[in-house]
Amino acid sequence: MTDQPASSPRTALPMNASRWKQGLTLPDFVAQMSVDQDIMMRRLETVQLSEEERAAAAALQRPLRVLVMTEDWCTDCLMNLPILARLTEAAPAMETRVFIRSRWLAASLVRRRRHRRHPRLRRSG
Repeated sequence: MTDQPASSPRTALPMNASRWKQGLTLPDFVAQMSVDQDIMMRRLETVQLSEEERAAAAALQRPLRVLVMTEDWCTDCLMNLPILARLTEAAPAMETRVFIRSRWLAASLVRRRRHRRHPRLRRSG
């Protein structure tokens, strides 16, 4: 990854190598969680890939970077990050970084530039 922003007609997210390094690894994200960390830890202990799924992930040849924007209170995060963690472990070519949505200034810049609002997620209950 270069320090030049990566963009395409479909996704104009301003990401470069230095910003990528600011993202948290999955273990670092879990370590800093202040909400539902216990649930995440249980999910990480129980979620497993099948042999076929591990083999498919391991067969990935080209480098793959997965950018996740989330919050620790997000139930989608609790359901999907453990699966992504197992895929990342199984795929040597895969690298995942987590960005805390509310803290990432670039997300608000993208929102302003496109004149669209990023959906506001609220925890019910």
